[in-house]
Amino acid sequence: MIKEGLYKDFAKYYDSVYSQKKYQKEVDFIDKVLKKNTKEKSILDVACGTGNHAKLLEKKGYVVLGIDKNKEMLDIAKGKTKKAKFREGDMMTFNLKRKFDAVLCMFTAINYNTSYADLKKSLTNLKNHMKEDAVLIFDFPLPGVTMKSIFNHATFIDKNAVVLYTNKDIKGLREILIYWIIKKGKKTKVFEDNHTIKFYNLKEFGKIIKQIGLKHKVYWDFSLRKKKGKRPVIVCWHD
Repeated sequence: MIKEGLYKDFAKYYDSVYSQKKYQKEVDFIDKVLKKNTKEKSILDVACGTGNHAKLLEKKGYVVLGIDKNKEMLDIAKGKTKKAKFREGDMMTFNLKRKFDAVLCMFTAINYNTSYADLKKSLTNLKNHMKEDAVLIFDFPLPGVTMKSIFNHATFIDKNAVVLYTNKDIKGLREILIYWIIKKGKKTKVFEDNHTIKFYNLKEFGKIIKQIGLKHKVYWDFSLRKKKGKRPVIVCWHD
């Protein structure tokens, strides 16, 4: 994983890499789902990262609490929002001792559970933070579809920064090694950012969701209408 304190050095570059991500579309989808299921406003954003979802949700009037393992990313998130609160924690083990109207786990974060046991533990923990009429929303990549576009390529951010991606599939896991090459004055710094994720298919997610006592529906590409697409979005509720 990324080195302690690194995000302080390249925070602006980190968000630039994902500047093409359609956060507004995702938040609009979340808003529509929530308006169909609850009149309340509290949202728990698990693995919130640098707070891009939280920022837009706050603008829509939601009260957001973000959870993430990385303190530096949380520091960035705090600078983007006015009222949102943020806590450091792991999705498998955090315990806020309160429940929310909606729980989110966005942008492939659920795939950092690299075993079925870990995935079940994390989803159970998210369920434990849901009110009785709450929803849980998460999205994830399908192997060979969503992740295909980032397989071994470079992203040029500006004249001072480039990000190189290399990917390997090993024993059912995707090893993603990201090199951040940042020029600062006459010096060039190279940082390694190592990630390991596991792909799950719809059937596997559905089985675990049923085991923990939730029901679910699959949407595609953050649309309420599409019947098929590239990226599944699962909405869960209490059985």
